[in-house]
Amino acid sequence: MTESTAAPPAPALHFPLLFSCTPLIRGESFLARVKTKGRLLEVVENDGIWMYGVNPGAVAGGGLNGTDAYQDFKKNFRRVLQALADSSATFKDYKGKVEAFFGATSKPSEVQWIAAVAEVRAGRISLPGVKKVADARWSIDVIDVPLAGKKAGISSPEEIGDLKLVETTPAPNNSEKPRRSKAA
Repeated sequence: MTESTAAPPAPALHFPLLFSCTPLIRGESFLARVKTKGRLLEVVENDGIWMYGVNPGAVAGGGLNGTDAYQDFKKNFRRVLQALADSSATFKDYKGKVEAFFGATSKPSEVQWIAAVAEVRAGRISLPGVKKVADARWSIDVIDVPLAGKKAGISSPEEIGDLKLVETTPAPNNSEKPRRSKAA
C-alpha cells in the first residue's frame, strides 16, 4: 500500500454577494422590466469560480474568474426569465411566476452564505474591488412596460447591475420573503 504525497485540496473560499440587474424581457403579449436585488454565493474552487444563487436558488454560473462567473450567472438568470415569459400568456401570469422563482431559496447555499457573512464580519475574508454593504435584503420588482415603450427609448436588453460583498446577515423576516412592488 502506497501513501499519497499529494497535499489535500485547499478548502473552497466562500463569499456572500448581492447582485442587481434589471433585464427587459419580452413575452408574447407583454414587455416587462425585472428589477432584481438577489443573493449569490461565490465559491472559489480549484477549477475556477462558481456563483450559486441563494435567491433565486435555481441558477448558477461559472468561469475562470469572478467576472466570467458573474456574466455566466446573469446569462443563465436571463434565460430562465425569458423561458418564464415564453410560457406566460399574460403579464400577470409572468409576474407571478418570476416572483415565485426568485423567492425560492436554495437552503444549502443560504447556510453557506450566512457562514460566509460571519467570515466577512470577522475580517477573515474580503474581496478586493467589491464594495461592502450591510443591507442584505433582497427584492424583486416586475414592472409592466407598455409595448409602446420601445418607441419611448426602452430598448436596452439589460441595464448594468452590480455586485457587493455582504457583511451583515438580514433579519429573519427579510430573508424569508422578497419585497414586491404593489400590483401592476
